[in-house]
Amino acid sequence: MVLILAARLAAWLSRVAPRMAAELARLLTTLTRSARRDGLGRIVARHRLRKGEVVLRVLPDAAPRRRGRALLVHGWNAASTDWAVIARQLAERGMQVFVADMPGHGATRGRTSSLPRFVRALEAVDRAHGPFDVWVGHSMGANAALTAVARGARADRLVLIAALVRPARALRGFAAGFGLTPEATLAYLKSIERSEAMPLADVDAERNAVRVASPTLLIHDVRDKVIPFADAQALAAALPAARLMPTDGHGHSRVLASEDVAGAIASFVTADGRL
Repeated sequence: MVLILAARLAAWLSRVAPRMAAELARLLTTLTRSARRDGLGRIVARHRLRKGEVVLRVLPDAAPRRRGRALLVHGWNAASTDWAVIARQLAERGMQVFVADMPGHGATRGRTSSLPRFVRALEAVDRAHGPFDVWVGHSMGANAALTAVARGARADRLVLIAALVRPARALRGFAAGFGLTPEATLAYLKSIERSEAMPLADVDAERNAVRVASPTLLIHDVRDKVIPFADAQALAAALPAARLMPTDGHGHSRVLASEDVAGAIASFVTADGRL
């Protein structure tokens, strides 16, 4: 109820005080609703960031032979537990599996976050615990993984599931949901860039794709109501070495619970995976 009233206030303010409305909308945008719950694997590290923190977890090895190290990155209002099916199959193939609780989620302190904070969190984890052979991300986490690799992190293979491709467009959608005027919307976008110290262009997946040579598997449901399937097609065309695997009926998040999808990912990132 409080959030609904705050959103209505932002809509009213946008007509009389656009900059104030923009700041309120920015604050509302950063709030997360990820419940504190037991995560997947044991916590091995916490890293403080410019804003917030990231928690790194590791799963017990399910197979004696290791075939590389995988880092799994959840999306907005999600948690490490969402990776249970995929993480198990990777571990059974002999991979050492790490899972991150991203800023404002899971076991981290605080309940605010943003895409730039996701990116900086992954860069901090990579510096302290990398390199990782495989990066697997979902939704905003997929964008953050792609962005981190484009900015210099090593990845032999990438798996991007229901990837957020155009963050600026998504934020414009939020602005419309808040009822912001065009002037307030522009101030809102600029406020986000200023507060997070990162231009939105720097997290545009199509723009970053050209700098990522790693073989990449894109998985996207044709009925995804959160991020259009056409965005995955555009990203696949922009990446130098990508294969698009469509699914049908899993939506935006249920895809993570599919044993078939998990098997395809495990095959791709281990020795028998091919583009």
